[in-house]
Amino acid sequence: EVEWLPTSTISNGLSIHLHDNNDSENLHISYDYQVKKYDVKYIKDMHNRILHIIDQVLENENILENDIEIVTEKEKEKILDEFNNTYLEYDSSKTLIEYFEEQVKKAPNSEAIVFHGKSLTYAELNGYSNSLARFLRNKGIANNSIVGVMLNRSFEMIVSILAVLKAGGAYIPVDPEYPEDRVTFMLSQSESTILLTQKHLKDKIQKMNFKGEIVYADFAESKSYSLDNSNLNRISKMQDLSYIIYTSGSTGTPKGVMLTQKTFSNFIASMFDKIDYLKDDIPHSIVSITTVSFDIFAFETLVSLCGGLKLYLTDEQEQKNTEILEKLLLENNIEIIQTTPSVMNFHLENSCKKGFANLKYVMLAGEQLPINLVNKLKAESPKVTVYNGYGPSETTIFSATENVTNLDNITIG
Repeated sequence: EVEWLPTSTISNGLSIHLHDNNDSENLHISYDYQVKKYDVKYIKDMHNRILHIIDQVLENENILENDIEIVTEKEKEKILDEFNNTYLEYDSSKTLIEYFEEQVKKAPNSEAIVFHGKSLTYAELNGYSNSLARFLRNKGIANNSIVGVMLNRSFEMIVSILAVLKAGGAYIPVDPEYPEDRVTFMLSQSESTILLTQKHLKDKIQKMNFKGEIVYADFAESKSYSLDNSNLNRISKMQDLSYIIYTSGSTGTPKGVMLTQKTFSNFIASMFDKIDYLKDDIPHSIVSITTVSFDIFAFETLVSLCGGLKLYLTDEQEQKNTEILEKLLLENNIEIIQTTPSVMNFHLENSCKKGFANLKYVMLAGEQLPINLVNKLKAESPKVTVYNGYGPSETTIFSATENVTNLDNITIG
């Protein structure tokens, strides 16, 4: 039996009202809800949960409130099994370097990196990286050796990162614009044995009092690239480190997050499974505007190279100036860009050449993605596909990814 106890006041501040005004034998529940906030499906799901609660009480009148389940069996199955079914068949013993070298073998003469109008093919990029990797091994770099990589945006920056991984070590990306005390802290705390850098940064490095060895990775430094440029034998194990990235840390002190070869391999496999432009054999081009010290840089560059993309590497000015970036995009018909929502919004707000109109894919990560930015991108480029990536550095770049192009509400993935 249900007894209705009306109050002397009525409040309409709630989004949903549940009513049972019928005191006959049957239970009749009516729902009064704000249609701007909820749809019919949501209300029906809520109704099913209420019936599920009633069923449990009817079956056991002594049931404790704590033991009553709110979600239905069907919802529980979806939450526990369907939503969390992230199982993926992939070769969990393959490192990033093996992914990259497979791409080199597949298309050695394809352009891998374009910078300032010049380019390196996949074979050339691989060759430079192999030579520098052998040089590093001769310097004692092996499994889990920590190597700082502090170079301005250039061919050598990508070559250096690949060389460290090929040698078997783990790299720490260091932005040359970082304050000297921060760089000193990162290299000291991580116990980096070698710092790969460029000759023009020599004065800055001398002020840091770095205890390890300095290796200049400029192409002009012939001794760094004079060794055999064939592929090296693999010494990395999947549990070995691949890179260490320093975040600001909750206390304000930089915190080094250590990622293994296995987690990087897992990330690459998941991206190949999830991202359309990494799945197909059509040649795509992507622009790199992310700073090296931000973990999504690794997705933008290394994962793209593993997928056979042509990587347009911007310099510090092209990276930040909307007009110059637009010119680069237009002149080279670049299809893909990855950045944070705030940076993407900045460029769209300052766009003057419609340089983003030809984009086919936009990957946004690192921050909350507002729906109005997705709509703005679609208005700018009607054929664009927008991805949202989310996850802390500890889960390897991002751990949740979704195509949000046609969604009404943005999830984190």
